[in-house]
Amino acid sequence: MANVAVGALIVAVAVGTGLPAAGSVLFGAAMTAVGLVFAALTAVAAQVFENVRAVYGAVALILGAAYVLRAAGDVGGGALSWLSPIGWGQRTFPYTGDRWWPLLLPLGLSVLLVAAASALLRRRDFGAGLVAARPGRARAARSLRNAYALSWRLQRASLLGWAVGLGLLGVAYGSIADSIEQYIRDNPEVAQFLPGGAADVVDAYLALTVGLSALIAAAYGVTSALRIRAEETSGRAEPLLATATSRLTWLAGQLSVALTGSALALLTFGLGEGAAYGLIISDAGQVPRMAAVALAYLPAVWLVVAVVVLVLGWLPRPSAALAWTGVGYCAVVALFADSFDLPGWSQRASPFAHTPRVPLADPALTPAARDPRADRRLPGRGVRGTAPPRHRLLTYDMSAVDERRVTGGGPARHLTGGAPAFHTRVVRHSRDGSASQ
Repeated sequence: MANVAVGALIVAVAVGTGLPAAGSVLFGAAMTAVGLVFAALTAVAAQVFENVRAVYGAVALILGAAYVLRAAGDVGGGALSWLSPIGWGQRTFPYTGDRWWPLLLPLGLSVLLVAAASALLRRRDFGAGLVAARPGRARAARSLRNAYALSWRLQRASLLGWAVGLGLLGVAYGSIADSIEQYIRDNPEVAQFLPGGAADVVDAYLALTVGLSALIAAAYGVTSALRIRAEETSGRAEPLLATATSRLTWLAGQLSVALTGSALALLTFGLGEGAAYGLIISDAGQVPRMAAVALAYLPAVWLVVAVVVLVLGWLPRPSAALAWTGVGYCAVVALFADSFDLPGWSQRASPFAHTPRVPLADPALTPAARDPRADRRLPGRGVRGTAPPRHRLLTYDMSAVDERRVTGGGPARHLTGGAPAFHTRVVRHSRDGSASQ
């Protein structure tokens, strides 16, 4: 239903901006069909893997591969695009060719994936996956001595996947940067989608690709920040907060991964694109140049993460929906603002609109970059919202049959029996993160 709703919204927006109705309907149908493929793929992955993070990681890896195949196919002969579900949607050519038959490919694959997910569902145990999760260590490693180390340990696989994916995407984009001029000469209509047009094709292409990577890095920052809410609702945060670890320390550990990880993901893309492009033109200076270009988008990425933290603090229940709505809005503004002829105020609402299109534009400091307090104030207000005064039941009385208990240092035991009894303890968490019994 979500894919259908997104497709209907795309049709409504496109028709509302004056685009042809037939092409708009085809464009919305193509986006819906591609979305259905990855939704069905997620259903299959959910039967294979027991852990949710493993499911998301596998689907994200396939999504990245599909995007790279589509990008490589656009520059080459186009054959690789037919190996990607994203390429199938693109091959409908809305507004120009209006071909409907390529939609049979994603729809057919979606049906096959749903059937496969149903068959796998009958073969796996309830609450488990076909690939069994490995048991954890009996004792924690010495490196896991604080909340920061634990946060990085829990999210290291996700960060590695996003960073490797962005690095490979940068290599793919950089490897074709030198041939983009010939591609524009053969397809002059593509120049209108490049920032700055055809005046400086290579730098315009690099600016476009780095902007796309910044959106992906922002998406990673959102997924990492939303782990705060997931840890709370699943109850995994409670045992940690029951110790001497304060709530603010725990939040800081989670945010350190979101902020530093998004920076590392951007840097990996810049290094990959610079290395591939520099290798082709025999210029090693492109590696530090493109790394600096990628990091120019870091204030905008961090501002998106800061807004997510603010929402987590004061509107925790709809935080995920609001966070992804914001990322989607930034993507629409960055990619389709000119095509949809969006008003200026709607474009300025995106933090990426205030970032210079480097290397095409002068990398002068923007207002947001000159005032880094903007990125610090929002997380601070969000943290204050996530730590209101509250009572939490941390341990529970498992026995109410016999009140004669021995209250020693460990779990109490009945004088007339051996069943352990756990006393109820109420802990108040104050706004500064401290706890009192």
